[in-house]
Amino acid sequence: MMKNILCSPKILHFKKIFILYLIGYFLASHYRSYQNSHSFFDFGLADSGVGLVSIIIVYLIFTPPSKSRMQARKILFLVLFAYLSQEIYCYFFPGFVGTFDFKDMIYYVLGFVFVYWFDVKRRRVI
Repeated sequence: MMKNILCSPKILHFKKIFILYLIGYFLASHYRSYQNSHSFFDFGLADSGVGLVSIIIVYLIFTPPSKSRMQARKILFLVLFAYLSQEIYCYFFPGFVGTFDFKDMIYYVLGFVFVYWFDVKRRRVI
């Protein structure tokens, strides 16, 4: 009985969000300072990796396992649109929301591809 509760779809969904949040926290606080102090090339992961993880987290927060594939696809496109809009806004109006970085846009699209490939494309309503 207890095993069924711990492995229910909602609990597993929460575990995914929590683990990704920890990865994002690690990238933002520990890995970035480590990469800056050792100055090695990591394809911009220290700067833009948080964007990759955050687009996945926001999608998972707004898309519980009970959503259909079409609803999940719509939410994913809205999340990507919001992130890309914010980045483009920063290009024209720097400083207020953040600064423009082309690598962030690449990592947002990469996060979109990951989510589409591993969740939206294989989604089954529970």
